[in-house]
Parts: sequence; C-alpha cells; structure tokens
Amino acid sequence: MTKANLAGAMPNALYIPSIIAERNIIELVRGKLKDILPVFQFRKDNNNFRVGCGSSTDLRTIPDNSIDYIFVDPPFGSNLMYSELSFIWDAWLKILTNNATEAIMSVAQRKGIVEYQSLFEQCFKEFYTQVKGTHTPIVTEEEFARVQEILAQKSIKSGKGKNARKVGHKPHSTVWGRLMICQCGKRFNMHFHERKDRDPGVDYQCYTSVNRGSQTERQKRGLSMEGTCDTPFIPGWKMEMMASHLFKRYIKNADDTLQLAYALLEQHIDDQEELPDNSDAIRRKQSEIDKLNKKLANLIEMREDGDIEKEYFRERKKEIESKIGRLAESIKNLTPLPPKDIAGDYSGRLAELKKKLSEYTDFDGLVIPESIVEAFIQKIWVSKDEFRWYLRTNRSSSAEDAEHIQIGAFTLTLEDAKSYQYSFSTRKRIYNWEDLNVTVWI
Repeated sequence: MTKANLAGAMPNALYIPSIIAERNIIELVRGKLKDILPVFQFRKDNNNFRVGCGSSTDLRTIPDNSIDYIFVDPPFGSNLMYSELSFIWDAWLKILTNNATEAIMSVAQRKGIVEYQSLFEQCFKEFYTQVKGTHTPIVTEEEFARVQEILAQKSIKSGKGKNARKVGHKPHSTVWGRLMICQCGKRFNMHFHERKDRDPGVDYQCYTSVNRGSQTERQKRGLSMEGTCDTPFIPGWKMEMMASHLFKRYIKNADDTLQLAYALLEQHIDDQEELPDNSDAIRRKQSEIDKLNKKLANLIEMREDGDIEKEYFRERKKEIESKIGRLAESIKNLTPLPPKDIAGDYSGRLAELKKKLSEYTDFDGLVIPESIVEAFIQKIWVSKDEFRWYLRTNRSSSAEDAEHIQIGAFTLTLEDAKSYQYSFSTRKRIYNWEDLNVTVWI
C-alpha cells in the first residue's frame, strides 16, 4: 500500500495545490530537524567552508582563484519566474527578493533574450575569475574556442542594433538558395507551390519580405513601407533560364569572354588611389598606448601586492583597456591599406577562370547542373531591376570584399522566356512577365 503524501504543500513545486491536507506540526518539525542537524554537525567539525546567498553576477566576497569546481544549475529562460513564484513565501517572511539580476526572460521585468544573455555573461565572467588559476580545467581554452567556432559556423546574425542576435542556420538545399543574396542583404526563403492552373514549382522570396510581408500586402492593409524590400518572388525556372543563357554566352565562348575581360582590365591598371600620410598621428597614438600599457602593468602589480581593492582594480583596468581599445581602433582607421596590384589581381583571377573553363565544355543542356553552376558562380545579387552574376575564382581570402568589374550584360524578354519554357512543354504558360536584366561580373 502506498503511503499518501499529506504534507500540505507539494514537494519540488513552486505553487500551492488545489487539494491540501493538514499535517501534524510536530511530525513536520521532527522530519526537518533530521535534515538540518547534520549540517550543524558538519559545521562544527569543519571550518573550511562558506555558506552564502546572493547574486552570481557579483562574487567579490570570494577570493580570486580560490575555487576548484563550480556546479551551475542555470534558469531556463521564460519557463519559470522564480522570484514571482516565490512571492507568497516572501510575503510570509516579510521580505522582498531583489530580482534585478535574476537571469530569466520576463515581460513583467522587461527582460528579453538580450538581457538574459547579458546576465549569463556577467555570471560566467565571475566564475572565470574565481576558478581561473593553476587548476586543471574540465574544458580547455582550445576546446572551448573550437566549440565556439563550430557554433559560429552554424549560426547567422539576425536583426540590428539592440535586437541583434545569433540564430541557428541551416544551409539551403538548392544552389539558388545558397548563391542568391538580396539587395537588402538577406538570403532567400524557398517556397514550393502546386496550383490547379499551373505546373508545380519552386519560388524564392527574400527573408525581409518573409518576416515583414511583401510591399503589395502591406499596401493593401495600409501598413508602413519602412524596412520593407521591393524584390519580388523569383521563380526557380527563371534562375535556370538565366544560367542557361549565361553559360552559353560567356562560359562556352570562353576565348571571347576572356578577351573582353582583359580589355576591361587594361582600363583599370593606372587607377591608383593616392594614400594620405598619417604616420605622425599614428606615432602619437602608439606612444599613448605604450604609456597606458605601463599603467596597466603597475595596476596589476599593486593588486597582486594587495595595495588596492579588487573593485577599484577592476574599474581602473576596464577604463585603461577601453582607452587602449579606442586608440588601437583609431590607428587601424588611420593606417592606409597597401596599394592594390589591380593588374596582377585580375590577371590572376582570369588565369584561374581560364583554367576552370577548360575543364567544362558541355553546356548544351537546357538545365545546367547545380554542381556546374556552383563551380563557376560565386554569388548572385538580386534586386527588382537587376540580377548580378559574379563568376567564381579560386581565391578565397577576400572573395566577398574584392573589387569586381563588369564583363557583360544581356536582357531576357518574353520571347526568350517562351522559347525556354516551350522547349519543355507547349502547355506551360507565363504570367505577369517583366524583362530580366542580367549583368556578369568578375
């Protein structure tokens, strides 16, 4: 027979049950004494311990480098409002919990994901200060850095300003999803559609339009156009058609394309930008950094000797490091970039492209295989009025930020679209057509 729990309050719960039973107070006290007395006995036999209650964001009462192991059971976002759920006990004890540093997400406390993350960081910075020392870490700094690197590769930045945060990122399953970048800086979301009057297919929509709604829909509802994007839905077959024309015009006719690129290159050889001389300003700022580094070294020495308090040391250290950071950033901005070897840079890229072109010769198919597209195309910049196709080279160091030159352009009309679509089936129809302006860059 199972003994019923008649304790009144439910164990391991932060609320009062709807059905309670009265217990003998003497039995309850006797049971609690069994739990509490061993603690007092332990305290009597051992002096090398400390019991405290406070915020993990401030551990100044604990000496630095004095803890071997920290066990953390963190709060789980917005799942439990600990201080709010404890209000009835606070009222009974006539106290009020200070929840300013409570690491939760709460609408009532005006704490979102940013505040939640900030409080966590403060706690773990304190843990790091108390534990960091000669102790052998459970996770080495190299392992931690590697984990952070892997997480960064699988996440992307979302939002701007205070709302900026990192979210999980799953790579696109199609080449167009991986290559297309909208004019607003966002990637494209893939939509599958199957309508009665049209063939099934795939469309791509900018994530700004996905999150904020298209301009057409917002206009119908009388909403503001601020922060929206005017890039329309891009049907997948249009991307395939552009690829087919581009490869036949520029990739298949490699000699003509390269000859045009070299001709354009000659126009840029003499475009050298005059660099300013900021050597005096850089020298003065570097001298200030040297002085601040000496101050920081003296400050650390004074703290090691116990001449200054930990709180004062942290404030002064933070102030000095902030000044050094600002000066270093200023020096970085004043330091001119080395002049670019425009001729050598583009010549190298063209040579790499020519080598790659020699490896592929069969582009007669209507649909270019995705592997071939990704081998030749670095990215596709998309706007309402233009599609910029950037040819890929083997240079990976600064491929995204490198300067580019336009080597070609063409426009696909309704007749081109009909010719392409009818080559698959004469039953296909084209609706609301607008000419596609395509430019080719390297």
